[in-house]
Amino acid sequence: MKKQLSTSFKLIALGLLISGSAYATNGMLSTARTARSAGMGGASVGVIGFASAVDTNPANLSYLNSSTLNFTMSVLDPTVEATQGGDTKKAKSQQYPIPTFSYAYVNPNSNWTYGIGAYAQGGMGASYDDIYGMGPVGTHESEVGYGTLNLAASYAITPQWSVGIAPFMSYSSMEMKTPINVKMMRDGSPIPNNKHDGSAKMAWPSELTLGTSYHITNKLIFATDVKWVGWKSAMEKMEISSDALGPNGTMDMPLNWDDQMVYSVGMEYLAADTLRIRLGYNYGKNPVPTSTIMPLFPAIVEHHITAGLGYDVNPNFTINGAIVYGFNNSSTKTDTADALAGFSGTESSLQTTTYSLGFTYRFPNDLNGDKRNEYCY
Repeated sequence: MKKQLSTSFKLIALGLLISGSAYATNGMLSTARTARSAGMGGASVGVIGFASAVDTNPANLSYLNSSTLNFTMSVLDPTVEATQGGDTKKAKSQQYPIPTFSYAYVNPNSNWTYGIGAYAQGGMGASYDDIYGMGPVGTHESEVGYGTLNLAASYAITPQWSVGIAPFMSYSSMEMKTPINVKMMRDGSPIPNNKHDGSAKMAWPSELTLGTSYHITNKLIFATDVKWVGWKSAMEKMEISSDALGPNGTMDMPLNWDDQMVYSVGMEYLAADTLRIRLGYNYGKNPVPTSTIMPLFPAIVEHHITAGLGYDVNPNFTINGAIVYGFNNSSTKTDTADALAGFSGTESSLQTTTYSLGFTYRFPNDLNGDKRNEYCY
């Protein structure tokens, strides 16, 4: 894909459907898909009752009591800062919407359950009026978004065992605007102050997750997820192509991210017949090395605490809300010999707060009571 460049450099990532540009907080990944799982620290793979199992664990669709529709809108509110030489500059205040949608169809006369979903999986970005190491004063912006459209099917082999599959299509976009100068150039040649075409290529990581849940009592659920994220192979470099880069027109921007382990723990307590209280914790070690950290892509938050509520308006309709607080983390760039050398010595910091509100509608239940289970919200 190509876009026009003005005095800024605009990059559109290639090859990867719904773009939810946002500041995700496990690297570039969102910590949760729904308000319910957000309140539980993101733990969801081993928890039944999610229509969003279309994305997280399609086999769990077999344990829904009825056809279910879920919509969640999250808003992420980051605080982003860059400090160099004792002077701190704060990125523009921006809020990022993160929508998700899931629908699961339960056929009462079949062991098959089908689902469809659209999910803003994550992203990152920042916007400064001016910033260190990037040449002249002007707008410096970055925004990366990644989303998927999923189709799913689950088959109940027995009341206790099921299998599922969920192929998906995905789309990503990346936009970067900055007044470019000699510090960004591979050969030291400044870019003329005019329009250029450009593109960039990045990859999205593979994930492997193990999730469990345990019903301590009929009112209390405890859940955990352990996830491996393969950032190392996906974020080794960013391949940039532009007629502004000289005869060859290409440049590799080093990223060199590390693989990441993410740990999610959460609980859900039925405090009353229609009210559930949720608490959770989420930790993912910062995957961005100090050699390539920069203020425009500070995906470095590690620790999160979460809380949420679920309220049954009636047997078919539930409202879920959650808040996820990502504690401030900072990192200082150390490498002085790469394409981002202008950021050397610059400390990037990020703190995030995410607010989620979700609605779940369960269509009238015409299943036999012994076919599914009671933990579907």
